[in-house]
Amino acid sequence: MSEQGIVKAIVVGVIVAVVGSSIHVFQKEIKQCIGLEVGFCPLTSEVTYDGGGRYKGDTLNGKPQGKGVFTTVKGDRYEGEFKNGTYEGKGTFTYAANDAGYERYLGEWQNGKRNGKGTLNYVGGHRLEGEWKDDNYIKGVYIWKNGDRYEGDWSKDGTKRNGKGTLTYADGRRYVGEFRDDEINGTGSMTYPKDSKTQSYDGEWKNGKYNGKGKVIWSNGRSYDGYWRDDKRNGQGVFTWADGDRYDGGWLDDKRDGFGVMIKSDGTRKTELWDNGQLLTSPSPSPSPSPSPSP
Repeated sequence: MSEQGIVKAIVVGVIVAVVGSSIHVFQKEIKQCIGLEVGFCPLTSEVTYDGGGRYKGDTLNGKPQGKGVFTTVKGDRYEGEFKNGTYEGKGTFTYAANDAGYERYLGEWQNGKRNGKGTLNYVGGHRLEGEWKDDNYIKGVYIWKNGDRYEGDWSKDGTKRNGKGTLTYADGRRYVGEFRDDEINGTGSMTYPKDSKTQSYDGEWKNGKYNGKGKVIWSNGRSYDGYWRDDKRNGQGVFTWADGDRYDGGWLDDKRDGFGVMIKSDGTRKTELWDNGQLLTSPSPSPSPSPSPSP
């Protein structure tokens, strides 16, 4: 067969394949195919699909194969590698306006889905860097526009922080511990910048606040080891001053409440009864009522 005949056969083969799948193919360029078997020659085509999508790029047997650009009817745009008609390899997907706030994904694809390493950029300036499986984010780093960073476990659908992770704030705070439903929940430790009033907290959390049993150490040398509710001392706990004195007793919203024992650094012990931060009784002489300790 002559070279002209080979080219003619290729074009006819493409048209037949396209008509059979209700796709309109407009052949713009035919790559050099001389010497290649008909049906195995990559072509550069423009394809308009009945649903409104458009493809421009390499094709093989009437399907996108190689490098190309696909634009959906709503305006999403994929530019990258294709195999057997689907996204496969490396590519960039630019999203049209959407409720999720996605802007652009750059990375690896398999079977038309995000699979492998990639970065998802959000309209607000946040981004996800890490690994994906079947379109879901499985591990990596989430970086906020202000510089906060999260690295750890995610929910199965890749939308919420769930499991163990590390959250590093741009202001110098650092949390290492458990997350649930995209919030700090469970047990974990928070460390604060050197110039902060609080040095560290190690214990239980609920919705980003101290809840349950935990210990705070303040920068002035004082500490509290006991129970918390919504960032305040509530329940039984021990408050220790920098000089070694300590109070072991009940607390209500950061104030001494109920019975407790005041233990001096020299070992002297005194049982006291408090009501919302006011000393009511003491079995032995004591100084005038003093306010509840504060950091």
